[in-house]
Amino acid sequence: MTAETLAPAKEIAATTLPTPQGELRQVPLDEIYIGGNYRLSMSAPGLAELAESIKNSGLIQPATVRPLAEPIEGKYYALVAGGRRYAAHRLAQLPTITCNVREMSEQQADEARLIENVQRENPHPADEAAAVGKLSANGDSHEAIASKLGKSLRWVAQRKAVSQLAAGWLKMLRADKLTLGAAEELARWPQSVQQRLAAEHIKDFGRGSVYTESYVKGWVSSETHLLSAAPWGLADDKLYPQAGACLKCPKRSSCAGVLFEQPG
Repeated sequence: MTAETLAPAKEIAATTLPTPQGELRQVPLDEIYIGGNYRLSMSAPGLAELAESIKNSGLIQPATVRPLAEPIEGKYYALVAGGRRYAAHRLAQLPTITCNVREMSEQQADEARLIENVQRENPHPADEAAAVGKLSANGDSHEAIASKLGKSLRWVAQRKAVSQLAAGWLKMLRADKLTLGAAEELARWPQSVQQRLAAEHIKDFGRGSVYTESYVKGWVSSETHLLSAAPWGLADDKLYPQAGACLKCPKRSSCAGVLFEQPG
C-alpha cells in the first residue's frame, strides 16, 4: 500500500465537503482537463501498483482541481496537482476521483503544480529542471524559487542551467541516458558547444550506455584553457576595451560561484 491510499473510495461521501483550502468533491474523470502539467516521467510498474492500491483501498490524498471559467474540450475542471493519482484512476477504470476544488488563477495553479511535483518523493531531474525554468520564466528570482521549493540557491541555479540545455541533451536526460552530473557539466558550455557535442557523440553512443560526467569532461577538455597561462596581463582592461580585463569577465566559472562549486 502506498502513502497515497488508505480509506476506501466508497466511504468518501459524494457530496461537497468544505476544507480549509476549498471543497472536497467526487469529480468525474471525464470532466477534468489535463493541460500544462510538466510532469512527463511516470513509472509504469509504479503506476500499476498505485492503481491496484486505489482500487482496493481507496485514495487518502485528494487531487487538486480548479473550476474553469469556460469549459475546455467539454471539461469543467483543470487538474492542478495529482497527475499520477489521476492516471492511476484511469488505469483502474474508476469513473470519479476525490478532488479538492479550489478557486485559483491560471498562474497560481501553474505555480502550485510545479511546486507539488518538485516536492514529491524522488522527482526526475528533468522535471525539476523544467519546473525551475518555468518559475523563472514567470518572473521569479533564484531567491524566490529557492524559498518556494525549500532548496538552496546552488540547487536552483544548477537546475535552471540544466533547463536551458540543447534539446538533444534534455531528451537524453529524460530518457536516463545522461546523468545529472553530466547534464550539469554540459550546462556550463554555450549552446554552440552543446550542439556540436550532440552531433558528434549522441548518434555513435552504444545502445544501453549512459553518458556520465567523466565522458563529458573528456569531450570538453579541448575547449578548456587555463587563464593563468595566458601570455597577457589578466588585469589589463585596455587590451580589448570592449571586453574589459579577464579577471573581471562574468563568463569565468569563478564568477558564478552559486552555480559551479570551485575547487578548494
